[in-house]
Amino acid sequence: MPRKIHADAVALIDGLIANDPLAQDSIRKKRVRQLFVQATVACLGIKEVQKNKGPEVELFLKTVGLGSGDAWCMSFMQTCIAYAELKTGLVSPLFASGTCMTVWTKTPLTQRVQNLPLAGAIAIWQHLDSPSHGHTGMVLDCDGVSFHAIEGNTSEGYEDINGEVGQTGDGVGFTHRRVDLFNPQKGDMQLRGFLKPF
Repeated sequence: MPRKIHADAVALIDGLIANDPLAQDSIRKKRVRQLFVQATVACLGIKEVQKNKGPEVELFLKTVGLGSGDAWCMSFMQTCIAYAELKTGLVSPLFASGTCMTVWTKTPLTQRVQNLPLAGAIAIWQHLDSPSHGHTGMVLDCDGVSFHAIEGNTSEGYEDINGEVGQTGDGVGFTHRRVDLFNPQKGDMQLRGFLKPF
């Protein structure tokens, strides 16, 4: 199923970035990746009402055909991508799915980051105890040791720079994560890599 952003999700993000000059300039100049970043950042603080439920969460889930109660971290990324696509007319090669590991395996290999991720790259983690499941977030910056990200279905301020990798939470949060692609980490997730959405 292709990404299809719901009109109410468009209205939500329109409202959140209405007074953001960088986002508005990105729309005018069709800077699709920058708009994706700004749309994602604008959603910081959105919260669930119940586990994996709530009006905004359900709008995110609809983008990829999922329903209330489903895990929504990737649906959030897909919604912000779909918003940037709609506003600029440019299309992402990122595979359209709400499942992190499906997106990782079905997105063209040319979209995998070869060095350090830049702002707007999408991190993909794999659950060690359930390898078909994962987690995702959008990179804000990376120094080669750790990175800051915006993630859906996580906790605000989550830090795993000591290696405790996990994903729990009830909203769109700002996180601080470790970059360690080659060594097993403590916790229940392993970073697989990063994808370029545009």
